[in-house]
Amino acid sequence: MATWNKGAWNSLRGLVTTTGVFSSAYLPGNLGEQVIVVAPNGAETAVHTPKLGDWFLAAEDAKVTVYYLRLDDNAKTLVRVPTALACGGWAGELVTGGTGPVGPSGPAGPKGDKGDTGAVGPSGAPGAPGKDAQVDDTTVDKIAARVWTLPPGQYANISGVDLGTMAQEFIAYLLTQRQDLWQGSIQRIDEAVLNLSAAGYQPKAG
Repeated sequence: MATWNKGAWNSLRGLVTTTGVFSSAYLPGNLGEQVIVVAPNGAETAVHTPKLGDWFLAAEDAKVTVYYLRLDDNAKTLVRVPTALACGGWAGELVTGGTGPVGPSGPAGPKGDKGDTGAVGPSGAPGAPGKDAQVDDTTVDKIAARVWTLPPGQYANISGVDLGTMAQEFIAYLLTQRQDLWQGSIQRIDEAVLNLSAAGYQPKAG
C-alpha cells in the first residue's frame, strides 16, 4: 500500500471497478501539485493537477481517468486527465443497466372457432282463426263414459289419458249436460248477494 508524504490533502477519492478499488489523494503545490492514484496491487501513478480545487476518479475505456477542477484567477475549468492504469469497467456495470426500448407488438392471436350469430329469420305467417267448440250428443256420451267410469284420483295415472284433456272433457260435460249443477250454483250466488246486501254491503263499481 502506498504511503503519501506528510502534508497530503485531508480528503481521499476512491473508485470501485471490476478489477478492484482504486484510491487517490492530492499533494498540494508545495508537495508537487499532484493527484496520486494507487491501484489495487499498489502501483502508483502521479497526475499533475495545477491550481486544483477538487477532483474525482472515473473508469473510461478500461482505464482510470482523473477529473479535477482548476481554479484560475477569473475562471473555473473542469480538466480531464487520462492515465495508463487499467481498471476494467466501473463496478455498477455488472449489476445495473438501463431499460431498453419497448419491443415491437406481437402478431394478433388466432380467431376463435365459433362464427358470429346469424340474423334472425322472418316471422311466420299468422295462424288460421279459431273455431268455437261444438259438442254433439255422441261426444257428450263418450265424455260422460270416460269421466264417470274412472275411479276418483286416478285421472292422471291412466295410461294414454292426459289430465288436461280429462279436465277439459269434464268441464265440457258439465256445461252441456249438467245444467242442474249450474242452476244450483247460480241460486247459491244469488242468495249470497241478498245476504250481503241485507247486511249493509254496498257493491263497489269499477
